[in-house]
Amino acid sequence: EETEGYYNNPVLILHDKIEKNRDVKDFIQTLKKIPSSNILNDLDRKMDDKGDLFLRFDKQKACQGDLHIVEHGDSIHVKIKMAAYPARKENAIKLVRELWG
Repeated sequence: EETEGYYNNPVLILHDKIEKNRDVKDFIQTLKKIPSSNILNDLDRKMDDKGDLFLRFDKQKACQGDLHIVEHGDSIHVKIKMAAYPARKENAIKLVRELWG
């Protein structure tokens, strides 16, 4: 999807979905390399009522192979659907704490 940035610069928005078990496991292993405090800090705000975890990664650092969680706009937005049943925020938070705690 193409759009314009704040300064009328061209912006390309990419959407992707990881569904294969192996790819999901590889992605989780990559995320586990991030210090857990970066994920667990303010976890309540990073998760919605359905148990989706929202993270932002510094775009420039990600292009260099370094995933660094940020709170600013120039970032890669990632939505992670936590497999918590029933799908509630409290259950998903518990699962995230087990994975990264």
